[in-house]
Parts: sequence; structure tokens; C-alpha cells
Amino acid sequence: MACRPLKATIIEGGAQLARVGGVEVVDRFSEPALEYKTAREAVALYPAHERALLEVGGRDRVDWLHNLLTNDIKALSPGRGCYSFALDSRGRILMDLNVLADEEVIRIDIDRSLVPKALAHFDRYTFSEDVTIHDASDETDRLFLLGAGLEQLSEAIGIRDALGCEPLGVTLMSLHGIPVRAVRHGTFGLPALELHVPAERAADGWMFLTKAGESVGLRPIGWRTMRTLRIEAGVPVYGRDIDESVLPAETNQLERAVSFTKGCYIGQEIVARMKTHGSVARRMVGLRLMDAPLEMPHDKLLLAEGKAVGRLTSACESPAVGGPIALAYLSAKWATAGRRVQVASDPPVEAEVVELPFSAPTAK
Repeated sequence: MACRPLKATIIEGGAQLARVGGVEVVDRFSEPALEYKTAREAVALYPAHERALLEVGGRDRVDWLHNLLTNDIKALSPGRGCYSFALDSRGRILMDLNVLADEEVIRIDIDRSLVPKALAHFDRYTFSEDVTIHDASDETDRLFLLGAGLEQLSEAIGIRDALGCEPLGVTLMSLHGIPVRAVRHGTFGLPALELHVPAERAADGWMFLTKAGESVGLRPIGWRTMRTLRIEAGVPVYGRDIDESVLPAETNQLERAVSFTKGCYIGQEIVARMKTHGSVARRMVGLRLMDAPLEMPHDKLLLAEGKAVGRLTSACESPAVGGPIALAYLSAKWATAGRRVQVASDPPVEAEVVELPFSAPTAK
């Protein structure tokens, strides 16, 4: 008998779907305010349909990837992972990805919309190396757990050890008899684990987690709430905040994405030169938006003194800050906390520059 797919299970549970970057995701299950409260105070469960997995095999896989990516792939022993960029020869970002090392393969955790681009890029730089690439995206579903109560839940269901790993560390374990890979996350400032579950057992895993999590207030959440948490944490996403016009030094992600000791890779010369000079023409900042419309603006020019000084990329209503916020690139002159700029929208929106990550305003 065919197994029930996860998507059918979550739609039956009240999920509302949307398309983001050409990929179908769960937009929300309930009111965004309730979903947000769940993540901050209890445990949230998110079906990460927008993520894909590529499996890189072959005896040359480590050296080959090491020469293509910005981070130190050779330093990854099995069970460890890192975040990285793939660059072009000008040092511009072609894609971002998580690299997860295993005994026999290296898994590339990447946005699903980037899979064709990634396969083409990797094929372009495969010559005589013993390397194989398998698209395992449809073989695995991703169940993302995060929230203040995750430690309590992980203790109850026997996956607490995974929370002790370093960021992007991978632990093999059993979830109610289902074999899973648990990947430790932490970029949102909340305890987080992503469970890689065989697609044929994902619906069973979802139902088990929702039942087991009742005692800690677990609720499913959608992409809209995950976006809010991401923006509050100041984490850019490819396709919205990062594209091929962006340099690594502009993203505020150098510390976790780039190794400056690993040696050569595509685009390395540009990255090293920018680090040596210690300056960039623009960089990512946070914005607090004043009197923004209900529909948050995005991909808008930013103006100051009558001139274009940057670009707004992502925006949302932030419960933590108590108003609308955004991520943006601003020229170095204006990328200082306290500066004021204007969003070139209709009507125009005033904005104040803040450092990332966002924090709740201090009471006066």
C-alpha cells in the first residue's frame, strides 16, 4: 500500500499553501501572531518544502568541493557541517548552501529553486575527478523544530543529544522507529533541529511529533512566520537578500561562510582583497520602518538627500520590535545605526538604520 505523503497530511491539518520563488510552501497554518508566539515560547514545527538535498559521492568529492566553495570543506569530519557560498570568478555569490559531511557522501542542503543552477555549476567544474552528484530532494522530507521548549521536547522523544552538537552538526537517530538525520541549527537565536526523514515515513513522523509535542505546546507554523524570525535574526536568504550582484563581505555572513586560511577557490582573490582593505562600498543593515503600509514593501530603492543609496530586500511586521522591519543594503556612508533613509514606495516610507540582529526597543 502506498504511503500517505506529508503534503496531504498537512493540508488536511489546515495548511494554506503559497508559491515562493517558484516553490510551493506552507504559508501558514493559523494566525501569524499565534504561530510566532509558539516559536518564541513553546515549540514550532515547520515543513521545509523549499529545501533540497544533493548527495556528492566519489573519492575526490572533498577536494573537489573544497576548491569550489568558500568554506573549509577538508576540515569537516563525518557528522560535521558548515555554511558556504559558491562564487563566480568576480567574487559574486552564485548560491549559498549548507555542507553536511557523512562517511560516504557529502550532502548539499540548498534552496530547491537553486538546484538546476547548482547542478549546472558543478557540472561545469567537473573534469577528470571521481565525483558523482545525486539529487535526493524528493527522497527526504524536512521537519524543522524550533523554539524555547525544544530541549524539553527533545528529552521526551529521545533526540536531546542532537541539541548538543555544534551548528550544522548531524546526528543519526531513531524517531519513534523512523531513521532520521538530526541537523543542529541556531541562526534564528532559538534552539532548533531539522529532521531529515525518509519521504515515505514523513507523514508518520509529523503525526508523532504533533502528538508528542502537545505537552509543550507544539504547533505547526508556516513560511510567513519563519520569514519573520529570519529577518529579526538578520539572516539573509538567497533569491531575496542575496543574488549574483552581491559580494560575500556585503552580507554580514563572512564569519560563518568563509575560511580565510583554506587556500584557493573560485573567487578567492576578490574575497581576500576586500578583507585586506577592510572596507566595502555597501553592506547589509536592518531598518525600522515608520508608518509602513500593511503590505510590506520589498525590493525597493532607498533614498537619502535625493539620491539612491541602497536597496531594501526583505520586510515583515516584527512582534519583537513592535512594528515593521526590513533587511537592506546601504552604501557605507549611510550604513550606520541611527541614520535615516527613505523607502522609494508609494507613499514613501521613512526608515531608521539599526544594527543586526534586531532587538526589542529599549523602554524610555
